[in-house]
Order: sequence, then C-alpha cells, then structure tokens
Amino acid sequence: MTHELDLTEAKLSEANCQMTDFKGSRFFKTNLMKTDLCGASNYTIHPTENIFKQTRMSLPDAKSMLYQLDIVFDY
Repeated sequence: MTHELDLTEAKLSEANCQMTDFKGSRFFKTNLMKTDLCGASNYTIHPTENIFKQTRMSLPDAKSMLYQLDIVFDY
C-alpha cells in the first residue's frame, strides 16, 4: 500500500506505478513523464501543477484530472 505519500517534487519519470493505490497521496510539481499509472487508483493529480508527457493512465481514474479543468462529460 502507498497511502498518504507526499510526492511533492518527486521524480517518477518512467516509473511503473501500475495497480498502485495512492489514497491520500499528494502530487505537486511531480515529474510524471512516461510514468505508467494504468490500473492505479485513488489519485488526484492536478494537470497544471505537475509535469506530464507520454504518461499512461486508464479510465475511469484519469477522468479526475479532467474534472479539475472544469470539463463536462456527456454520456
């Protein structure tokens, strides 16, 4: 379990975080370039406060980032 981690300014580039439970963890200025978050859960990562490039994510958890940009989904 990886609950309540402070990942402020962490360098997670190219890390394999598949199936990781990030409950209560904080992401701020975190380098997530080429990080694999597929299957990871319980994360809230603000898209403008962190570094992304070719970051892999899976649904539905990846939608949490889009909600922070005030994007509305139609189903």
